[in-house]
Amino acid sequence: MVASNSSSASVQVVDPNLLNKAVGALLKHHAQRNDDEQSSKSKSKSKSKSESKTTSLLGNDESIHVQFSLTRIPEQSFVSSRPIRIDIPHSLNRLNNRNSNNNAAAAAADNGDHDDDIDDDIDDDDDDLEEAEICLIVKDSSKAPIKELMSKFPNEMSYIKKVLSLTSLRKKYAQYSDRRTLCNTYTMFLVDDSILPMVGKLIGKSFFQQKKQPVPVKVGRVLSLPFVVDKCIRSTFLMGIGAGTCISVKAASTSMKAKSIGENIQSVIQNVIPHVPRKLSNISSISIKTNSSIALPVYNKVREELDEIGKFANVDMKANTKNKNEKKRRLVDNAADDDDGSKEGAESAGAERKKKLKKE
Repeated sequence: MVASNSSSASVQVVDPNLLNKAVGALLKHHAQRNDDEQSSKSKSKSKSKSESKTTSLLGNDESIHVQFSLTRIPEQSFVSSRPIRIDIPHSLNRLNNRNSNNNAAAAAADNGDHDDDIDDDIDDDDDDLEEAEICLIVKDSSKAPIKELMSKFPNEMSYIKKVLSLTSLRKKYAQYSDRRTLCNTYTMFLVDDSILPMVGKLIGKSFFQQKKQPVPVKVGRVLSLPFVVDKCIRSTFLMGIGAGTCISVKAASTSMKAKSIGENIQSVIQNVIPHVPRKLSNISSISIKTNSSIALPVYNKVREELDEIGKFANVDMKANTKNKNEKKRRLVDNAADDDDGSKEGAESAGAERKKKLKKE
């Protein structure tokens, strides 16, 4: 598992005021869409009570993604499906209450504040978020030690709902429908990094299509596994770099507060840029969107920035444009000269023919 470099987040690429307006527009669109759906459902009389209960339990929250548009397609050496962990200040999953209480108590002890004041402000968004359900894929020999570790650390390892061995993955999920069901059952998949190549061939395309490919972790370091699981729960992931010009990263949820959403988006932007080929010079625009909304641009590269990039690369952008214009003019002039020459040649040939006819 590759972690992002948070030290690069020194300069904000996106204007905070513009980002706050875009986040507000997304939340307003989401609220309006929910109101329209509820009004349409209330008008329909054919809906059963069981269906209304399931929809109220599931909720209508959507994920907010950050999209990076690249100017150049990444070279083949940069293309990879290996997930990259991206640090964010606010988790996308509901955290364990014990963890949040312990962190609050520690923060209160360091700052000299009362615990009651901290409890009112910490993890306000967790109530509306879903609890993470992790499936851990390991070797056959590692399954028993992992089970023992889950009993020793029930708080940190409570997110792991299933420990799947490599043999069980081969036998029980050989069919495509079974693998698709497995992919839809859990929100996150972790895998022992030593068996990652074998697991990649067994899980099929559905995991990659839904951006749920397993995140490699070092299961050999048993005592550090609870810490790794906790870090994964509190982070988001750049699910590899493809061969196209678009990169999308999940940054927040519509159930979170606007301030938390903005902080997560800023963190994602700052921590993803170092992993993009050619970094910021290869990013033409950055947008945010939900699954049901259009993409709202929050950053667009302007002409002045292109000139600055050209200076760093020792390239004079204005000189290049002048040279291109001069070449076009030369081509046009040469084409005109060729046309004039062909006309003169045709006239001289016609005159010679007339002379021959008169002599005859």
